[in-house]
Amino acid sequence: MKHKPWQSGILAVSVILSLTACGKDQKPIAAATNAPAGSVDKLKEQARNAVTTTKDYLEQQKDRWQDRYSDKLSEFDKKLADLKVKSTQAGDTARSEWNKALSQLEQKKQAAAQKLEQFKHAGADRWQELKTNTETAFADLEKSFKDTFSRFTNDDKSPKPSH
Repeated sequence: MKHKPWQSGILAVSVILSLTACGKDQKPIAAATNAPAGSVDKLKEQARNAVTTTKDYLEQQKDRWQDRYSDKLSEFDKKLADLKVKSTQAGDTARSEWNKALSQLEQKKQAAAQKLEQFKHAGADRWQELKTNTETAFADLEKSFKDTFSRFTNDDKSPKPSH
């Protein structure tokens, strides 16, 4: 078989390139595109700091919210005590109706207090859900107080029948 000179040249260049590549370590292509190891460590540290900052922020939000609703619960305790005093001034028939209304308010206050207690002990994974449930219980309690106050301020000092 007779080779043409250009075929022999290509063969020689191929052999030389093959031999020069054998002794060298090949770097993975992905490593060549990644940042240096120091930068990766820096990015990991920044990610940890971001997670910590986020956790701290959410914990602060939870604490603020919890404090606000604890204060609301204290206000409801005072309002309930005021209503109890005012209900004693009502006549015998009205007092019976007031005791029933006050009992219902007390039950709703206890339900709201339980929701708040669950919220206080909730982990990061559940506190948003419990926040909504607690807000709903407090809204219901607040509405009941407003309704009861409006009934009490009526001229005859007796509660209006509920619808």
